[in-house]
Amino acid sequence: MALRGYRPAEGIAGILDRLAGNDDLLAFFELHIAAPLTPLTDAWSAPAPDLASLARAVGSAAEALAARRCGDDGAIDLADGAYHVWANEDGEAAARLLAALTEHGAVYAADPASFPQILTQLMASRTVRRRWQTHPRLAILGPVEARMQSADRLILGGFNEGNWPPRPEIDPWMNAEMRAAAGLQPHNWRTGLSAHDVWMAATTPEVIITRSLRDGDAVTTPSRWLQRLGAVLGALRIDQAVDGGQRWRDQLVALSPVPPMAPCARPRPLPPVASRPRRFSATEIDDWIADPYSLYAKRILGLRQLDEIDRPIDAALRGNLVHDTLAAFLGAYPRGDLPANALDELLAIARRQFDPFWQIPTVRYFWWPAFGAMASWFVETESRRRASLHHSHAEVRGAIEVEAPDGPVTFTARADRIDEFTAGGLAILDYKTGRAPAASEVAQGRRTQLITEAVIAAHGGFTGIAAADVLEMEYWRLTGKRDEPGSRNAVQPPDWDAGAARDSLARLAARFDDPAMPYSSRPDPQLGAAFPRYDHLARVDEWRIGETGPARERRRAVRRG
Repeated sequence: MALRGYRPAEGIAGILDRLAGNDDLLAFFELHIAAPLTPLTDAWSAPAPDLASLARAVGSAAEALAARRCGDDGAIDLADGAYHVWANEDGEAAARLLAALTEHGAVYAADPASFPQILTQLMASRTVRRRWQTHPRLAILGPVEARMQSADRLILGGFNEGNWPPRPEIDPWMNAEMRAAAGLQPHNWRTGLSAHDVWMAATTPEVIITRSLRDGDAVTTPSRWLQRLGAVLGALRIDQAVDGGQRWRDQLVALSPVPPMAPCARPRPLPPVASRPRRFSATEIDDWIADPYSLYAKRILGLRQLDEIDRPIDAALRGNLVHDTLAAFLGAYPRGDLPANALDELLAIARRQFDPFWQIPTVRYFWWPAFGAMASWFVETESRRRASLHHSHAEVRGAIEVEAPDGPVTFTARADRIDEFTAGGLAILDYKTGRAPAASEVAQGRRTQLITEAVIAAHGGFTGIAAADVLEMEYWRLTGKRDEPGSRNAVQPPDWDAGAARDSLARLAARFDDPAMPYSSRPDPQLGAAFPRYDHLARVDEWRIGETGPARERRRAVRRG
């Protein structure tokens, strides 16, 4: 758990800082990881490293990591590590590569930051083939070798576009005319050779042509030659004489019959009322309405998604950095006019927030310039707004209780920002670095976060803020784009009434106090869940086919794709 979450600061020191306070993990990491990597870290920090020294350091660190420890002092047995690292075909290939770099790389200076890319390119250019005992009646050959031998049965595999014919080489420097003028072969010179290989192979007495329907999650395209062969056979009306694989499929089905698929039903769990949660945050209301099953999984079953180990940066991290920066800025200047150097102060606060992730290029070269553009817009907008404000509250917490048949239900919130106007009244603001809900979605009850926060504020539920009328509800969209670094989107419904909104929350709580009310998965298809984290547990893709029909679901999948 110590390493789950966003990646730590750069290098060994960043991991040690993350493990500080966990003595067992810290001791394990220092002994089994940090110490074996010492040769590599020393070479990495050398004044003028070359490819040879870095290659030697990689080999030494690999042997130390793979070695066992023996004796009372836990000494590393490097011979044992070398045996494990350089064994088998892949180890031998790696040893040859590092040996070549060590022998010839002393004359090449290398920037340590670029060495991983150099090593990756060199490794990618080498093919490692496993040695195994082949069957005496089976041979796996390339196109040229297959032409020079005969076989009772020939299998042409991988007949997808891109393999047959092979994709032409990509040359970023010379086009076709330039290559012809220089006397070089055209980019597609292998197409004719491949066509000749296929023609020679297809004339053997028995040929089986195979292709894969999918490559990972992507649907593949049959080779243009295979499509042309099918068209010609159809035109000659002899396509029925060619077995398209149905005989093999029939035999496989006879050997292993597949039972008819019976899709699962939409899950509708009915937990006892005593087990149902009595406290909800403002950000959970949308899920409670659109996908109650997600609350059932998270709050009743206690299934919470774990962060990835060394989690890559994502939109959530960017939003947190922007929110924390603006909260700290408003905490420093909650009222009155902004100082003359407000932009510099905001950027200084942001730099401290961004600093733990500064080693990540995306943060440094994309997020930070975007924040600079957004900061200018924010300071300018805030300066004009301050004339009518009495006090701005950032990251303020609040709660309100409503009565329900089985007892009170509490709704909580942590508002990004609540402004008190000098003339009276409140404004509820929420920052969004991505898409902001539209006013129509708020009015229709599909996005309820600001509505819930407004109900709490109107009834005096936020700490340090007296009850008052809510005059504004706005999403501030802070993208940092050059043409529109920020925008204010008013979403307060025209018929907004705090009492009616509170009654609506009470009705929602009363509905789920009914023992017969299930925590269904996606009860209304028109209401999409904002962050569907539990669809795999609810098996949405399976029960949706059973409810809508396979054909209709396939059409929907095509449209989504």
